[in-house]
Amino acid sequence: MTTSFSITKQITINASTGRVWEALTTPEIVKQYMFGTEVVSTWQKGGPLVYKGQWDGQPFEDRGAILEITPQKLLKATYFSAASGLEDKPENHNLITYEIIPEEGGLTVLSITQDNNPSQSAADYAGENWEMTLNQIKYLLEKS
Repeated sequence: MTTSFSITKQITINASTGRVWEALTTPEIVKQYMFGTEVVSTWQKGGPLVYKGQWDGQPFEDRGAILEITPQKLLKATYFSAASGLEDKPENHNLITYEIIPEEGGLTVLSITQDNNPSQSAADYAGENWEMTLNQIKYLLEKS
């Protein structure tokens, strides 16, 4: 039996659900909070989701597929990065779930869950990265 570890992080943002959705799906905005990474997708169920760029001077291309998509509410996708050091096979792919939850007063909660981490330390590391990413999204949306 394989053990999988999960991490969930969330943040409240003073922005509409539409603006939060734009932050997740607009390449120009993604590039601002993901260290210049380019996102490529058709944003259709079953379609690809590719993140590519440079890290420490080396090109990378992380990829997955969209499993569920409901604009301004939910994006669920598989994700694989060669940087994980794992073999590229389905059981080594993460499942990333973005939930966008409207709150009173024009606020929005953005919740991100990353499932299928191979260890607790991998889940903790992912959680730290998501925390930085969420804070950057909040900053970008609230300053504009």
